Amino acid sequence: MKVSVDEARWMAVQCGIMSIPTIAKFEGGTLVSQVVGAKGADAPGREFGLL
Repeated sequence: MKVSVDEARWMAVQCGIMSIPTIAKFEGGTLVSQVVGAKGADAPGREFGLL
């Protein structure tokens, strides 16, 4: 799901998002992994175990 922190500021605060872009992975409502800041195109795949 893509969320605009400008439109859902409460969600950014609740999730502790301090920097954009932030890509987060949740399982069962719990944050299990995240990639913060501009990274290479393969960073999310490596971080989330997709590569």
